[in-house]
Formats: sequence, structure tokens, C-alpha cells
Amino acid sequence: MPSTLKNWRIPIGKTRYNQTVFCNFNKVHHWKVAGATGSGKTEFLRYLVTYMCMKYSPDDVQFAIVDLKNGVSFAQFQWFPHVRGVYKTVPEAVSAIHAAHETMVERLQEVERLRAVFQPEPVYPRLIVLIDEGGELAPANAVLDEDKELRKAAMHLLSSVVRIGREPRVNIIYGTQRPDNDTLPVSIRGQMEGVFCFRTENELDSKIVLRHEGAEKLPWIPGRYLYKSPLVKYDIEVQSPYIPDKVLRRIIQPLIRCESQRTATQQSDAMCTDNQMADGDDGIGLETREKRRRWGRSE
Repeated sequence: MPSTLKNWRIPIGKTRYNQTVFCNFNKVHHWKVAGATGSGKTEFLRYLVTYMCMKYSPDDVQFAIVDLKNGVSFAQFQWFPHVRGVYKTVPEAVSAIHAAHETMVERLQEVERLRAVFQPEPVYPRLIVLIDEGGELAPANAVLDEDKELRKAAMHLLSSVVRIGREPRVNIIYGTQRPDNDTLPVSIRGQMEGVFCFRTENELDSKIVLRHEGAEKLPWIPGRYLYKSPLVKYDIEVQSPYIPDKVLRRIIQPLIRCESQRTATQQSDAMCTDNQMADGDDGIGLETREKRRRWGRSE
């Protein structure tokens, strides 16, 4: 079972005075990540996933990654045992969000049943639904009516998760360029108290994200953002960490090799079983030469 004493303070970068800044998933449960194209949002999200997968076990944290850029930014992350899947299309994204919502409901039902009889409650793995380019989920971007209804369902499920997902440990990290009413309804945006706001194109976009100006004045340095949270009194200018591809390759390639070896072993076992079944007279593989000796049968 996951540890009840797990520290969920995650380092998210450094200030200009070389001070490390932390966010805490135990205290702020849902986050939005916004900013203009090329400002470093996706690289920051990749860092968050990598850091938590390296620090925590799959019994502590699990991810459902929705990458609506056809999965190109998070394709390698499917090899982490923490990752339930990388979902690349709108129907896949809706399916993943629906599964997270069902997990939340099941956990709440179990907690209610245990509390009713004064039994100790389990500590569930934290399930983080990470969405990159969430604007693609907006109903306003739908072409067909069926597609529009599908996207509305996704927003309805997300709204439910951000309202009641705290206790069952289901969290949302929502990344989009401009979280306005079209891409992120107020019912969801208002519950996401944690904000990572990268450079915006203008003052209006900054006001949409932070409710005040300032993000448009950030230097055009990829990874530079303003951090806003109920845990800090003022917005903090932070430079986010960055994981080079060669480092990510060094972390993930052993996982790919292990998976390949496991698959090869399974295939070898399956071939061995098939051969025994083919040679056997009784259908359970006991009539091969080796097994005849083992069971004391003569030829």
C-alpha cells in the first residue's frame, strides 16, 4: 500500500535568487498550465511526470496522460509502469477521463462503506490526469454534433473530478494556451487554484490566466513562468527545470529493454506450452518423452 507519510512537495524550479520553489499536491490538488506556443509548457509537464515517476512507485502515483498533439510529446512515457496510457485523440481522451471519474466514484463508495462501520480507510495511489493542449477538447472546436456532445461529456466529467476528487486522490493538471470560457469552463477553471502561467501574448491572456497583468512581460525565455498558488502570498517568477532528451533516453531505455525481455519470455513460454499440447495424447502435455520419464511411464 502507498505510504501515508509520503512527501508530495515537488520542486518546480528556481527563482532568480537561486531559491528552489515547491508545489504540494496534498494541499493544492488541481493545476492549470497556460502560456503561448513555444513558452515551455510541454517541457515542464514532461519534467513533472519524469520527476514523480522517478521519486514515487506505481503504488504511490499513477498517470493518465492525454496528449492531443497525437501523442508526440509523451510517446516515450508509455514505458513508465506508473502510466496507465497515453491518449492521443479526443475519443481516447474522453475514455481516459471517464475511467478516472469511475475510479473516483469507486473510491468514494468504498470510503463511505468503511466509514459507516468505523473501519480504517485505504490510502489510494494518487491518480493524476494530465492533459496537454486541452483546447482540443473544447466543444467549440467540434465539427460534428456527435463530436460536440463527446467533448461536452468530457468537460462534465472534468468538472465533477475537480469538485470532489480531492479525498479519493484524483488530480487534474490541465495544459492549454489560453484557458478562456471556450477551452476551460468557469466551473472547472475556478477549482484549479494552482497556476503555472508561462509567457502570454498580451495583457488580456494574462488576465484570463492570472486575473491580472504580468505574464505578457516575462522575458522570452522558454521555461520562464509565474507561479500562483494559495500557498504563496505573491506570484513568483520561476525558471522551470528541463530534462534533455539524452537524460530521458537513459532513464527510459532500460524500461524498454525489460519490457522486450518480458515479452520474449512470455512468447517462449507460450511456444513451449503449445508444443507440449501438440505432442500430448491426453491434452495436458504429459505424454512427451521428458514427462513420461518424470511420471514413471515406459515407452
